[in-house]
Amino acid sequence: SPQAEQEPTQPETLPEETADAAVQGIACWGDEFYSGEETAQYSYRSVLQRLLEENGYDLAVADKTLVGASTLSVMKMAGVPQSDLDAYITAHQQAANGAELPITETGIRDLTPEQTDRYEKDYIPVLFMGCYGGWNYDTQELIQQQQKVLDTFGANKDKFIIIGLVPLDRSVELENYDGPMKEAWGEHYISSAEVTQHSQATHEGQEEIANALYQKLIDL
Repeated sequence: SPQAEQEPTQPETLPEETADAAVQGIACWGDEFYSGEETAQYSYRSVLQRLLEENGYDLAVADKTLVGASTLSVMKMAGVPQSDLDAYITAHQQAANGAELPITETGIRDLTPEQTDRYEKDYIPVLFMGCYGGWNYDTQELIQQQQKVLDTFGANKDKFIIIGLVPLDRSVELENYDGPMKEAWGEHYISSAEVTQHSQATHEGQEEIANALYQKLIDL
């Protein structure tokens, strides 16, 4: 008689710490363009939260953004050592050779305990930092600073996404910004210039960024 079909083997259950279900949220770090009620309705983070909910994803979107702050302040908030921050400030001052620098190239915000609380260390990192300066107009330095922030994350830091936007003062040309970013971050990089038809700080631009970010999360 024909051999009886074997019962299909049940897949092993992944340990809780390695299963996809262990991802509890997405941590949005870096620049914010709005404040108050406008933030809750129009920022890319708020739009992303709505997209996730509408598509059945029970994931929190953590707000780790600062309005008008430099990358130095972002790194401080993430827990990058003060010695690293001091080294950047010294390098910026030396490069200026006595010329007056914008405060964002040397200054660091006073931060509250709530801002420096790293409750979201195991969330998926999304870094959108650099619009306000702090990296001496050197894209390679910005990439290095982004890596330092990523290094402060835990279990899901390999799922990171970087969103790029040239400085608001246009001190760095797009081709000198996006090229190095794409080379450094590969498929984890979103060029806001390529995914938006509106100014990135407008309500429409923020929605376009959120949609691109949602799609990138799905793709990765």
